[in-house]
Amino acid sequence: MTVVLKVIHIAALSIWCVGLFAMPALLARRRRQLDAVASEELHRFTRRLFIEIMSPAAVVAIAAGTALVFQREVLTNWMYAKLAAVSLLVLIHLRAGRLITATRLHLPYGWLRQAGTLATTAAVTTAILWLVLAKPTLDADALPPWTREPGGLQSLLDTIRPIP
Repeated sequence: MTVVLKVIHIAALSIWCVGLFAMPALLARRRRQLDAVASEELHRFTRRLFIEIMSPAAVVAIAAGTALVFQREVLTNWMYAKLAAVSLLVLIHLRAGRLITATRLHLPYGWLRQAGTLATTAAVTTAILWLVLAKPTLDADALPPWTREPGGLQSLLDTIRPIP
């Protein structure tokens, strides 16, 4: 069962990440002077890629990964770091969905934004791969105290801006 879950997780994650790497190029292509038919076709393709392929792959990757975590009982510090990196990948995914709508409204998506998105996606996926393959020993004591106690973030926020 573990092998099947790993295969499903890796396959879904691969599809999801390839889509995340392709999305900036597709969004940037909208800036080029395309006729109305080509522009509409590109938008439809980009939207279908996001809704019908990338999003289901993301859900399957996260679900299979979650099942693996509980099946293998690997709740260690490197896994928490990996989950934080996966959360960043989810944010990149959500941003891509927002940009699909923005490009539909013909908002600019230039080469600088494209390069930044690609670099961020590459950095996050590299971090995830490193965490999974290296399984480094991470010292939880190196984190600030508010990250290690329940309600720590709320107490931190209360010290920053006291409740009147």
